[in-house]
Amino acid sequence: MKAKYIVFTILLLFHMQLIMAQRSISGSVRDSEGDGLIGATIHVEGTQIGTTAGIDGSFSLEVPSEESVLVITYIGFDTKRVQVGDQTNFDIILQENIELLNEVVVVGYGEVKKSDLTGSVGSVDPEQIQKLATVDIGRAIQGKVAGVQVTTNSGAPGSGTSIRVRGIGSFSNSNPLYVVDGFLTGDISNISPNDIENIEILKDASATAIYGSRGANGVVIVTTKQGLPTGVQVEFNSYYGTQTAWRTIDLLDAQGYAKTYLDLKGGQLSDIESEDLRSWIQQTLSGNNDGTDWQDEVLQNAPIQSYDVSVRGGFKKLRYSIGGTYFKQDGIVVNSYGKRSQANIQLEFNATKKLKLSGGIKYSLNENTVYNQGTYSSVLGTAIRKDPVNPIRDPITGNWDRTNLTDIENPARLAYISQFRVQESERIQPTFGLSYEISRSLTFKSNVTWDNRDIVGNFLTPVYTTVESKNLDENGLPIINPQETNTTEELQVQTNNLNVLQNSNTLSYDKTINAHSINAVLGFEIYQSDASNVTEQIFADSTGVSDPYRERAFNLMSYFARAVYSYDSKYLVTATIRRDGSSKFPEENRWGTFPSFSVGWNVDRESFFPETKVITGMKIRTGWGEVGNQEPIQPYAFYSVLSPGWQYAFDNNTPYQGYAPTFIPSENITWEVSRMTNFGLDFYFLDNKLSLTTEYYIKDTKDLLVDSRFVPAPVFAGAQAPTSNAGSMTNKGLEITLDFRQEIESFTFNVGGNISFIDNEVTAIGAADNIQGAAYEPKTQIPATRTVVGGEFGAFYGLKSQGIFQSQEEIDAHGAQPRAMPGDVKWLDHNGDGEITVQDAVLLGSPIPDFTYGFYLNAGFKNFDFSASFMGSQGNEIANIMTYYYEGSDVIENNLLKSRVENAWTGPGSSNTVPRLTESITQNDWFSDRFIEDGSFLRLRNIQLGYTLPDQITNKVKLTSVRFYLSADNLLTFTDYSGFDPEVGLAFNGDPFGNGVDLGNYPQARTIIFGTNIKF
Repeated sequence: MKAKYIVFTILLLFHMQLIMAQRSISGSVRDSEGDGLIGATIHVEGTQIGTTAGIDGSFSLEVPSEESVLVITYIGFDTKRVQVGDQTNFDIILQENIELLNEVVVVGYGEVKKSDLTGSVGSVDPEQIQKLATVDIGRAIQGKVAGVQVTTNSGAPGSGTSIRVRGIGSFSNSNPLYVVDGFLTGDISNISPNDIENIEILKDASATAIYGSRGANGVVIVTTKQGLPTGVQVEFNSYYGTQTAWRTIDLLDAQGYAKTYLDLKGGQLSDIESEDLRSWIQQTLSGNNDGTDWQDEVLQNAPIQSYDVSVRGGFKKLRYSIGGTYFKQDGIVVNSYGKRSQANIQLEFNATKKLKLSGGIKYSLNENTVYNQGTYSSVLGTAIRKDPVNPIRDPITGNWDRTNLTDIENPARLAYISQFRVQESERIQPTFGLSYEISRSLTFKSNVTWDNRDIVGNFLTPVYTTVESKNLDENGLPIINPQETNTTEELQVQTNNLNVLQNSNTLSYDKTINAHSINAVLGFEIYQSDASNVTEQIFADSTGVSDPYRERAFNLMSYFARAVYSYDSKYLVTATIRRDGSSKFPEENRWGTFPSFSVGWNVDRESFFPETKVITGMKIRTGWGEVGNQEPIQPYAFYSVLSPGWQYAFDNNTPYQGYAPTFIPSENITWEVSRMTNFGLDFYFLDNKLSLTTEYYIKDTKDLLVDSRFVPAPVFAGAQAPTSNAGSMTNKGLEITLDFRQEIESFTFNVGGNISFIDNEVTAIGAADNIQGAAYEPKTQIPATRTVVGGEFGAFYGLKSQGIFQSQEEIDAHGAQPRAMPGDVKWLDHNGDGEITVQDAVLLGSPIPDFTYGFYLNAGFKNFDFSASFMGSQGNEIANIMTYYYEGSDVIENNLLKSRVENAWTGPGSSNTVPRLTESITQNDWFSDRFIEDGSFLRLRNIQLGYTLPDQITNKVKLTSVRFYLSADNLLTFTDYSGFDPEVGLAFNGDPFGNGVDLGNYPQARTIIFGTNIKF
């Protein structure tokens, strides 16, 4: 018995000694810039003792003894080991590892180690996105990924961008698919840049085939920020700034216009037919009329502001993320504006060790004026064209003045009316998901998302009166004639609704056995879309009329699988297959199967690879895949659809309203299909500080839809011809990406860039000789673009000038322009028939650039940081249709460029490029190379200087970090283009055949902002 007490006492003393040996330690884990690494793992080597860093990267832990070694790990950073010793407080700094930083890449329906990646995937640093003063993610990624061309179609508030991944993918729709937290969508306007965790862009078919018919034009995967395991982090971002027009057009002022007009009349005021115009010109020349600078009247300095707050945290089994954004932008065109409010909440609950539930909701409300851009009658279009001698308002009545020279609208009145053209978009998107871990290697996931969008446009035409003064009375005063009067308010209401329901189910397998690693996923998905719209006309007298209610719906069902195999991290194989069934197609063509495969070789893992810091990594990749495209296809295309508005007469010839088929059904319509082959090389140099990626691809697309507009139907058909799969196209390209990072004590440095070359060729268009785009020049109606077999998509065609006729003898010798006069443009008689017609149009250029590029610089020294990003385009042309007006020959019609007047032909030898000024109708303004300009440009997209307050200051007020910054967008633009902005996207009607056509588009603004970032 006594022996038992002795043993018990010894064990108790030993146990007490162990307890007394344990020590309490605390500290923080931070990166090289001093930011806390929330979720970093700290564990005692050789034990089960460990914890994760909470808010600010702080942690506390009980360790066995002074000899204990702490092992600190965090994804994307080098692992660090620290012996406890006699310390009780630790300040641990982890260093970024370039290779590890991108160790996991988000791909379709899962993640893949970057070392195992065999497809073409581009990544965007979210910190670079958040530096720009924009809520449009497309603008934020401009120039940042090779092979991804982002074009800002307009600088108007609320306008979007067009994104093309590896060129034009279709004759009608080349937009990529967006995937936000697993939800497939065509619009990401409800996502705040501050909520983004990362962005991956899938470019080749081996990567996009997992999305089948939705991935033909590339896939942009957006992952938003989620909750934290412990603690709470509050972040507040705000900025306020001003926007200005970075360029105006150098037109004639009132004096210049009056002198030019009078010169055309031989200096005789009496030869001016309109007494009123004679009076205005006389007053202008005598200094009694300053005229109107219409650009100055409609352009303004405009404020821009944004406020964003997020709260992320977690406790026990629950993680949460809550955020909200308010953004307001007044446009640089008077009375244009845009507002956006966003809110979101994301929850994640660990119900059991194996079952995880998630849910959330995103809400956004957008409001913006609808600017009538890209037409001759827009605010800017008329500001360029309007003669400068007329006032804004009639000096006698005070009503809006309307010129008595032409029918050009008063730009100030158009700007006034634009504030009553408002569109409001409301979007709500709830989600629910679950994840169940069947085993350590097998996981089942299911997600359901509902997306509801309501877009309402209210277009009010208010009461107004314009006046026109044509003649003078006996006292010399203008006789006022009402020219246009609107005495009744009219409201047009356009209502659009879109409902989308998606359910995705996946079974994922991830297993490593010795040198063999396999990652696989099986999935089933359904996607339902239902869209409707109606337009109503409402008048002040309570009467109204409605257009028919229209509804379009389609369903998509999909099965898919992917397997990623790796042997010893050397040899990599990825295989994917997806089978889609779409209700857009007739039953016999409803299903499509889209396979892909790719292989990779990590050469640096081989024993023969030299161990040197010069070349530290090398991978060879290649892949092939096939993807479909159903986006250009409208629901019910294979049905014969009846439309209202047709009249029929019976018996006594009284007309009755009825219905009739408007197009012949496309009974054989099927998927557009793209086949892409990709070759890639990845290199790492200088201990992974320098990375280089080069890729070459060939993309062949067949069965492209050729619109019924370009396939004439027989006259007896009584309807449009069916849309057919008659087109094909090839894109070939080379992409190069370079990135270098260096850290020397308190100085960090990162520089890099990308360049993308592309060659586009149309290989088939069906039975038509060519596909003609819209005509924008009003005299001859020569189409601005043509698409022909063997040429580029949407290339510019027009007359080719050969100089200026200097004499009548030269005109006679030319022979094809008998009505020309010296000083007129000499045109190339391309077909040699002895006359100049539309048939003489030749290839003038292409809106597709030879190459696009972007480069950046990021640097930091102690608490200061600096960044600059550039983007550009080279070798593309722009059809500047506005030159028809401000470089025209007929000065009566429009105002003119100063250089047009100063350099105009005035006699033999005076000019061989700029024709004479005349009142006569000539061929000088026919659509030609005079409209085509070099659209190449280099733009300083953003430059920013920031300062983060020292920790000793922020700690006193219990803040994690406080950063202030000064930023500028579009500060510098280098270009030879003469229009408002060289960044020209689609024409005003969104016609893909009108790419690169400038009709006086709303330009981008130069923006200067001051911002703050505060973390609690």
